[in-house]
This record gives sequence, C-alpha cells and structure tokens, in this order.
Amino acid sequence: MLNNKEYDLDMKLTKVFKDKTEVKWSSLISYKEDYICKGAVIKIPNFDEYEDFTELMFFESSQADCSLSLLILTGPKAGTIWVHLPTEAYYENTRLVSTKWIVDNFDTWISPNSDVKSVRFLYNLFST
Repeated sequence: MLNNKEYDLDMKLTKVFKDKTEVKWSSLISYKEDYICKGAVIKIPNFDEYEDFTELMFFESSQADCSLSLLILTGPKAGTIWVHLPTEAYYENTRLVSTKWIVDNFDTWISPNSDVKSVRFLYNLFST
C-alpha cells in the first residue's frame, strides 16, 4: 500500500522502494505490489510472430485522460506506443496502474495471443 512518505502531493515517488539485490524478472501474476510504476517492463511470449518474447515498458503518457501507457522495446516494432491505458486502470487516485487491473484485463488491452501466467515482470527500481 502507498503511504504519505512514499509520495509527494503530485503523486511522484519520493523514495526507493526496492533493494538493488532483488532486481530480477518474476512472474507478473506473482508481483506483490498493488500498483505498477513507470519504467517497469513486461516480457510477453507470443506477442509478435518475429520474436519469442517481446518487452514492453510502462511510461507516463502526456495524455490527460489516461494513466500509464505501454511502449514496445524490442523487435521490429521497437519504439512504438502499443496502448494508452484507460483511467479505469488507475490505482487508487494515482497515475499508477493497478496490478490487479493489468492481470484481469491483459487479454483485452495488451495481448490476446499470450497467457498472462507466462508474462515476466521487472519493476522499476527507482521510480521518480
């Protein structure tokens, strides 16, 4: 859960919330935090026919009506914005994304060809 010491009034992270030694890919569905910050990366199998895995990064969109968006990092579509997530994806009045929403809506919003249970996750160690 978020607390006042982790965020300033503009909902910007103000502290490091993970230890560097813990940085490793894990399963998205086993990620324990309730929210996902910008800079976090997901590795999706069967996303693109040209790659075994495709990596996408959450980034803060400049669009006022959405929270974070996803940018493709690898493969022939690298550098392409994949999706602007809807405001329903917000986590509790922040501009962060709800982990539960991402897992529950993965097929609809991110990749209908991939099983969310196979998606790997790498959180952003230093979110600002």
